[in-house]
Amino acid sequence: MKVFRIIYYSLYHRRRRKYYLFLLLFIILIVFPYTFYWCFEIYAYNSDIKIFKKDVVEKFRHETQNDDLERVHPILAKYIQSPYNINVWSMIREANRKYERNKSTYLVYSCPFMCGGWGDRTRKIVAAFLLSLALNRTFIIDMTWPCSIEHILTSNFISWSKSSHDHMRNISSSINITSLSFNNYKILKSYHEEYSVLYIQTNNIAYFDLVARYPELYKSLFNRFRLKQEHIHIITLYPLFYELLIKLKPHLQEKFDRLNLNNYLQDMNIDDSPLLCGHLRIGRNPSNPKDVVFPHREHMNITVLTFLLSRPGRVFISTDSGEVQQLARKLFSSKINEPSRLIEINGTIAHIDRDWNYLACESLEKTILDFHALSYCHLAVISKSSFGHLAAMRRINPYEELYLYCDGIKKINNADDYNKYKYSTC
Repeated sequence: MKVFRIIYYSLYHRRRRKYYLFLLLFIILIVFPYTFYWCFEIYAYNSDIKIFKKDVVEKFRHETQNDDLERVHPILAKYIQSPYNINVWSMIREANRKYERNKSTYLVYSCPFMCGGWGDRTRKIVAAFLLSLALNRTFIIDMTWPCSIEHILTSNFISWSKSSHDHMRNISSSINITSLSFNNYKILKSYHEEYSVLYIQTNNIAYFDLVARYPELYKSLFNRFRLKQEHIHIITLYPLFYELLIKLKPHLQEKFDRLNLNNYLQDMNIDDSPLLCGHLRIGRNPSNPKDVVFPHREHMNITVLTFLLSRPGRVFISTDSGEVQQLARKLFSSKINEPSRLIEINGTIAHIDRDWNYLACESLEKTILDFHALSYCHLAVISKSSFGHLAAMRRINPYEELYLYCDGIKKINNADDYNKYKYSTC
């Protein structure tokens, strides 16, 4: 209003015309460029313009320079620093902007029936999310097997719920992608150009290799988010993408907080005691009769539990066997006047993909809580599986005190160490 008043006076009051014209010129040359600098974000890849309030911009500037960021969001702090230097805040803003405004082009991770355990599912989720960024599509998670994931999880930094996009199911221009290898770029491009909704239901997780292989995809990610080609790998980006997408629902977060994983109990009189973890996936057993058989894991329970027993600290065991859980209770039982060393997450043990009844739904909560707990471990002994491996990768220093059970306990120092042990021998 003040600007219009100035223009009015400058035109109709001749004696003050020079003064107001000078003032108007000053505002145009000095004030407006400064305002535009702070309020407009220009995306170089498509010349799209988004208006931000100045306080929102300042908030993001503050968060990237916040000394407390490492404590509050350590995963994000890790990725905005060297050697990654990813523009995480731009990734968050762009993904949420598409979620709020784009109602026509989607990439959906879909799990309507038997799509693997939690490790396999989240591998597909983060791969699909990467592909949605590369293709500039709204990302949605639609997981309903064995029950809706939205009863357990919610969006963290980036929105993905299908509930705000119910109209999507009425879009006829859609395709279920059940197979897509790293050299299928032309097929992917044709899908992207022809269909409004891409449903990802494939078991083939080649999207990281596909994106890293084709300049049209990885250059776009670098220009928008400073995501370098050499960092486009599932083990590298999994912790970041999981953190951006996944958050426990309040009732589940409250249950998780009661585990007190960050702090050792004061009445145990032990300072800075580590959290020791074991992931013991036995395979087919009385608690989990529909799982596959792992013939080389007969002695895993005794070997791993004895290894953990020899070290001081709290102990957390994630297992698919009730017998293993009972054995852990005996081994780590409390001494007189001392609380137990064992941390337990109560719940149903079942395979979330293969138990076609209420047990799988009840087990899903425990499975996810176990997965999150494993990322707090100072020392971890894991089975050869994506569940234990990916949970350990979510730690700030993923290979610190990491061990694999494979006919004995092996020290894992890097990805090559882990990959040289095959499922068939472990």
